Amino acid sequence: MRKPFKIDKNLLKEYSGTYSLNQNINFDILNENDSLFVMLGPNKIHLIPQSNNQFYMEQGDASIRFIRDSTNLVNEVVLLNGFLDGDKASRIEK
Repeated sequence: MRKPFKIDKNLLKEYSGTYSLNQNINFDILNENDSLFVMLGPNKIHLIPQSNNQFYMEQGDASIRFIRDSTNLVNEVVLLNGFLDGDKASRIEK
């Protein structure tokens, strides 16, 4: 059983926004009640911190890692463990 990582809640707002996997697939990361959620279709899935920039899904093994660019802004995510495996999604809106 993975233990949630104690994350600075201020980081969460840096991760929320809309990300684009490809021209057909966009998804939203929401910051609500000091937690992150990913919207996959109609499903709102709680993301639990496992480090300062990586979260796992409450249901299942999939993880999502937030990547910063050279200016320290979060501009993409990497989808891990069968989420949409190893694919990168670019941030298109904050």
